[in-house]
Amino acid sequence: MLIIDKRYAMMVIALIVLLTAVSIVVAATYKENKINDDKPHMVESRFITVNASSNVFQHKQYIGHVNAKQRNSTVDLETSNQLEGASTNTNHTDEAVTVSVWLSEQKKVEQVPLEEYVLAVTMHEMPWSFQDEAIKAQMIAARTYILYRIKNIEHENNEYDVTDSTMHQVYRSIDEHHLSAAEEEALARFRSLLDSTKGEVITYKDQLIDALYFSTSNGKTESAEHYFNHELPYLKSVTSSWDKDISPSYSKQFEFTFEQFYSKLQASKLLDKAYKLPTIEVLERSKSNRIVLLNVNNVKIGARQFREALALASTDFTWTIDKENKKITFITTGYGHGVGMSQWGAEGMAREGYKAVDILQHYYTDIKVESL
Repeated sequence: MLIIDKRYAMMVIALIVLLTAVSIVVAATYKENKINDDKPHMVESRFITVNASSNVFQHKQYIGHVNAKQRNSTVDLETSNQLEGASTNTNHTDEAVTVSVWLSEQKKVEQVPLEEYVLAVTMHEMPWSFQDEAIKAQMIAARTYILYRIKNIEHENNEYDVTDSTMHQVYRSIDEHHLSAAEEEALARFRSLLDSTKGEVITYKDQLIDALYFSTSNGKTESAEHYFNHELPYLKSVTSSWDKDISPSYSKQFEFTFEQFYSKLQASKLLDKAYKLPTIEVLERSKSNRIVLLNVNNVKIGARQFREALALASTDFTWTIDKENKKITFITTGYGHGVGMSQWGAEGMAREGYKAVDILQHYYTDIKVESL
């Protein structure tokens, strides 16, 4: 009888231990599920937080989460390669998007809500005296540019989306506590214009475009393939006749000594030595009259690289060589790379009564302006 009682007791103890273990597992599972249920149903990346129900930002394309195939094909247009445009869904908003901006002077990253970023960029990219429709066109282009970049570009530095310089879009934080009366008035006007374009983007065949823009045209814009070596159907050369009469940057002069000229080209590794007398020959021009390829002292140099080495205003230039004083002078026409929307051209169109949509449809071929 004693042996039976001991066996019974051991069975009871084992059963109690088993039930206790099951209870612990159930409780832990319940707790984990409850924690997960308490989390908002959001899709997150390193820089972007959007609702899971939204497909404005598709999976597998978030910054820091690019697979090998995408990594090989995803490069900023500034380095002459491109990914196909980002899809847009007109049923969703962009309120959850933030932009990570590298502040070059402060040496830190600032997180900026999308619309505040677009506002700040436009206030620093455009003269405040510009017409409303030109400013609205710039806002839509700036919004499209940053959304495209966030969506498609694998950044050189994954800590931020863009810099605050002309490398991307000029950005300066707006300190609303230290504004003059004129600045407060301008800010109120720009905010009103921003609200009127909120969520509007430029698309080509339902894809966000790389909405490049620049200051001043030489009379025509440039096709992307002639400056960035990559063809895009919506970045084609179009006329821009307004710039000549209204832009202060339409024509500029740059003067260099022979020593300065060679030093800059050598620093950019375009030439390996200096010569007594520079010789320059145009080998190729585009239909927009901009230079595509040069022969400099028997070395072929791309006009983009030549322009950037000398910090010339554009690739539409002429030159004169002063042998006696050992100087070379360049006269440029237009300001900027010339691809996409001309800001001064947009202002000229706005003065003639064109709306923001008209301006964008003129400078970007076969596009639509849609709301996110």
